[in-house]
Amino acid sequence: MLNNSLLFEDIEGLSSSGSIVRDAACFISWSLAKFYEKETLAPFVDELAGNLLLTALFDKEGMCRRGAAASF
Repeated sequence: MLNNSLLFEDIEGLSSSGSIVRDAACFISWSLAKFYEKETLAPFVDELAGNLLLTALFDKEGMCRRGAAASF
């Protein structure tokens, strides 16, 4: 679910509301990395790191890029 949120985009007419969801997902992934042991997160690290890297490099919102870079 978190990986889907990092790539979420909902286009409504001429605007989109995906940046709020992606920013929240970056904050959640940062908090998971801070508060859980690495053995607990080991099964999810590869996919999560790939999606964080995609968000940090290619997201159109600066706020999301900074959040993903901090989480990574």
